[in-house]
Formats: sequence, structure tokens, C-alpha cells
Amino acid sequence: MAATLDMKSKFAKDLFRLSGLELAHVLKVLDTRCPQALVPTASSPNDVHFSEEAEIEIDVDAIDSKTFSKLDRFVKEKMKVRSNSITESYGEDQGSTKKKQKR
Repeated sequence: MAATLDMKSKFAKDLFRLSGLELAHVLKVLDTRCPQALVPTASSPNDVHFSEEAEIEIDVDAIDSKTFSKLDRFVKEKMKVRSNSITESYGEDQGSTKKKQKR
């Protein structure tokens, strides 16, 4: 299935929520499988492959469907884990508040 504009927009937005290591994984996959999606910024115009200091933009439209599907699953899983841990933390905080109120 081809990625829709909504899917691509959500994917791009969620990239900003990834940790450094998670984003590094995305960049590594793109560098290997779809290097045309990595666009050097003006500050690093000759650096096609990323390095620790290079600024790279990800052209979501240039990602082939197979690679997009793989990375979209990865990003969604990370967002799900993050969402579950926030919910669990919130639930624990609520439980401890209720215990304090009963005393």
C-alpha cells in the first residue's frame, strides 16, 4: 500500500519525538536503503552521508514504499511504547494520590 499524505505527515511529525538513538536508527536505514531521502542542508552541502555533526533533512516523499513501511512500523512502535509508559506513570501517580487521601 502506498503511503498517504496523512501517513507521511504523521511519520514526519513523530520523527521529532524520537530519542537520539532511535533517530540514528532511522537515518542508518535511510542511508543504507534509500539515500536519496537524505538531503544535506546548506550548512553541509557536500556531505551526502550523515555524520555526527552533519545536518540532514529527511525527504519523506523520496522514501520508497518498502522502506517507508518498515520505518513507519518502527516509529509507531516507539510512539506506542512512549505512550504506554506515560499512561502507566500517570496511573501510578493517581494511585499514590488516592492512597494519601485515604489516610
